[in-house]
Amino acid sequence: MLQSNAEEPESILYDFLKNSSIKFIDNQITVAKRICPKSSKQIYSLFFNPIDSNNIQYFENFLSANFGKSINLKIWNDSPNNGKVISTEQNSKFNQNDSKLLNKLTKGQWTSIGYLIKQATNEFASMHDTTEKNLIIVAPMPLESKGQEIDPNVWKSLSNLKNINVFYIYTRKSRLNKIDNALKYGFNKSASKFIEIKL
Repeated sequence: MLQSNAEEPESILYDFLKNSSIKFIDNQITVAKRICPKSSKQIYSLFFNPIDSNNIQYFENFLSANFGKSINLKIWNDSPNNGKVISTEQNSKFNQNDSKLLNKLTKGQWTSIGYLIKQATNEFASMHDTTEKNLIIVAPMPLESKGQEIDPNVWKSLSNLKNINVFYIYTRKSRLNKIDNALKYGFNKSASKFIEIKL
């Protein structure tokens, strides 16, 4: 006898087989009921600064307010943690190890700007234009003492992206610089939505 106490895919299969002409002799298949959590929202982030332990809660509040309680956050950072994905639990909190990771991310250098943005644009370019792309940028930006300009190809690659929402965040104690102003100006022109937030 085929049995299922699931309420989703297995019950559909069970009903189909029960009503068909297929016979099962001395066979019993039981599928345990499972809890199917709501799907997590995928968010992307460029970290040019770590999140101080005192600001982790503010960052979590920002995420839950804008994206819900359950998210997957992909991190781009000029460190060994580049490309890592961490997740909030149903209580909108990161686990202890992930909170420590956010606190230990590397502060960006001048070369980090093009390097990290290129990773974001490459990933977003592989998505369909109609797919919503949420990008968090943790400022302030690194400042080059020689006054070099940002590579124009950075803006060229960004201008080709569709349906991208940029959240430019920084702590209240942070001071933005001329590179931040240039990036904000560029994102205001190229992004579908640009939001500046102080934690």
